[in-house]
Amino acid sequence: MRYFYGIFIIKDNAMPELNTSSFTEQKALIKNPIDQLKHDIAQVKVRGYAECLEEIQTGVSSVAVPIFMANVGTIFSIGCIGPVSKFSATRRAEIGASLLGLVGRISQAIQ
Repeated sequence: MRYFYGIFIIKDNAMPELNTSSFTEQKALIKNPIDQLKHDIAQVKVRGYAECLEEIQTGVSSVAVPIFMANVGTIFSIGCIGPVSKFSATRRAEIGASLLGLVGRISQAIQ
């Protein structure tokens, strides 16, 4: 079974190598990568947006929001990327809220 996690494909419970100082390592680690993925997806559902904190590249953070399309589901997203020094937790929440405010208009425009 394959699961998509960011730009990586997880296959057979094998988590890809990420940046050694990744946010994933800084938070309470969940031993099973599938459980970690489920936990991360649950957090995205609650917040409405996804965060990436140095998980792919040191010094880089991002926030992304899914774009829903009727009869198709979510196949697009819109995001913002920048240096960790400018993306505090408060700033990421602000960016996430701003992006959430745009997705309805974007979804309507591309349908």
